[in-house]
Amino acid sequence: MPCPFASKESVASAYRQFSIGKLGRMIPITNPKVETLDPTWAQFVGFSLLFDNPGPSLRREGRFEIVHCKPELALYRELSQAATEWLDPELGLCLLPPSSYHVTVFDGGNQANVCDARPEFKDSLSELLLGLPDSWNETHELVLPAVQFACEQDSTLEIEFKFSRLRIWGNQVLVAGLEPTNERSKQILDRLVEAR
Repeated sequence: MPCPFASKESVASAYRQFSIGKLGRMIPITNPKVETLDPTWAQFVGFSLLFDNPGPSLRREGRFEIVHCKPELALYRELSQAATEWLDPELGLCLLPPSSYHVTVFDGGNQANVCDARPEFKDSLSELLLGLPDSWNETHELVLPAVQFACEQDSTLEIEFKFSRLRIWGNQVLVAGLEPTNERSKQILDRLVEAR
């Protein structure tokens, strides 16, 4: 089966233009997750393994739980406030709503990496992604390793993070880099990264 999704290169090179700001200038949108600068988010098909946020931070939608953080998380509240105050709207950045803030353990399969999957997995991953959300199955050959990894971790161990620096990820996304706040959190994170 040919890859049904655009490759990373074609996604990065094929962009739409929209006007923005008081100057009415045109700027390119190069991130496949952004549809317009309102912001309107484009459909982005895939799955990732995320750290649990403290407190009630999930909202059920059908058989899935969607990240929906509460503003009482100090780190997220402060990041949102800083982004709103410090980032010039003329830059054309589409800020995520604070309710969607999360910390990724690792990315799974998605429309940006499916074409780069090993040949023996490409068709299976394409079928899974094209059929989402109905095709989601925790025993799928490409999902099961992430599920097993998550289940093997000690859920009583908490990692405390603090802001480290702003980073541009993949030349498309401005992200808040985080680091462990203390030695205990660093040791837990190091073990998790090694197991990953």
